[in-house]
Amino acid sequence: GDFTFSRGSDISATRVNADGYIEKGYENLLYPSNDFSVWNKTRTSITSGQIGYDGSTDAWLLEALVTSQCWISKSHSATGICSFSVYAKANTATGVLVAVGGTSGTGYARFDLANGVTGSVVGNGVASSIEAVGDGWYRCSMFTTNTTITLPLIYVIDDVDTSNATAGNSIYIQDAMVNQGLVAYPYIETTTAPVAGGILEDMPRLDYSNGSCPALLLEPQRTNVLEHSEYFGSWTLSSDATITPNATTSPEGVNNAYMFTSARISSRVQVSMNNLTGTYVQSLYIKYAGDDIILRLRRNQSNDRFDINVTSSGVSLNDTESGVIDYGIEDVGDGWYKVWNTQTNLNWYQIYIDVSGGNGSVYAYGAQIETGSYPTSYIPTYGVSQTRLAD
Repeated sequence: GDFTFSRGSDISATRVNADGYIEKGYENLLYPSNDFSVWNKTRTSITSGQIGYDGSTDAWLLEALVTSQCWISKSHSATGICSFSVYAKANTATGVLVAVGGTSGTGYARFDLANGVTGSVVGNGVASSIEAVGDGWYRCSMFTTNTTITLPLIYVIDDVDTSNATAGNSIYIQDAMVNQGLVAYPYIETTTAPVAGGILEDMPRLDYSNGSCPALLLEPQRTNVLEHSEYFGSWTLSSDATITPNATTSPEGVNNAYMFTSARISSRVQVSMNNLTGTYVQSLYIKYAGDDIILRLRRNQSNDRFDINVTSSGVSLNDTESGVIDYGIEDVGDGWYKVWNTQTNLNWYQIYIDVSGGNGSVYAYGAQIETGSYPTSYIPTYGVSQTRLAD
């Protein structure tokens, strides 16, 4: 029969979809996303009615009017870790440069539209990617750590090795997007306001984590108090460890998981939690990356640890200390495991790699600290803590 459902208007909730992947809500925060006639033009012209990557006539010709740096830009505001993407195709010029300006500086990335490869990433750009979508078109994306994005820019450039264009040279562009996170999500058209995609706000979460028959995912209100659940570049890193963004496919089914690499026993990445009091659940998604290691989650820098074995055979408990109240290890598919433990009064969230005899690596995604005695579904954060409202 019919029933009444309410979840509020936040998009911080996730679920496991029918394909077994974590599905998020997301927004295109950039508007208008494909009416470049109203963007600011600097030494460029923009012509509509071009054949697009989707077979429509919604693409645009971006042409340099003088030999110089030539771009279009849009006044805008978005905060946190974001992806800025645009579809582009070579014409008489063979490169595109995407950039953002904001309160923490400028970042930009170049793309080679003749060969379908990425170029340099500069400033507050974390990484870039290029995806072929057919007929010479590519989706070009840059991921940026700017605290606030106030000015996305798209440059026509002669080739991937320059930031300039020759007068008369041009490229085709279509469908720009800014969304939070380290990956460009499926494009959403915008006109005068942001538009949401993924999990719809006015629908319940149908969760498929227990198989092909979904169940309503009804959970209490929870807050992920970590400000960066996916961008480990904001955490404190020991000098003998390295981290690599967008290193493999995450439990979302997209390429936004990190790889942690240890140079010796006790390499670690950590973030201070400023003495959180009460009972908290500490959780993380991890995956074997070719080395047998012990991965340790700590609530402080010396004790109360939860140790797990990460091997080619899977993930299993190694040891716990007295401060651990409860714990769990859950196989979530594709080699990924969700590991969690319940502790009290956290001072740190520390991910500590213990490897014997040399280097070792592990994949990681989706760190979370939530108040309570048991774990709930993943709540992504991109620079501030996020609260998922109760279902």
